[in-house]
Amino acid sequence: MQQALRLVAQLAGWRGAPSDHEPGAESVEVGLRRLMDRLYGWKLRAACIITHRLVSGPTNDDDVG
Repeated sequence: MQQALRLVAQLAGWRGAPSDHEPGAESVEVGLRRLMDRLYGWKLRAACIITHRLVSGPTNDDDVG
């Protein structure tokens, strides 16, 4: 659990330097919002790819990243 909190806090800019304290509630909150933004972005990208394939059909470029 501690490692997950640190990873989320890093999204908010918490560096985790040896002199830093453990991440606080604000860092975790901002990190969770940024994580959710990334999740929404991936879902939107996936929906756009699916829509594009339905409209134009599969292409050779579909396999690229």
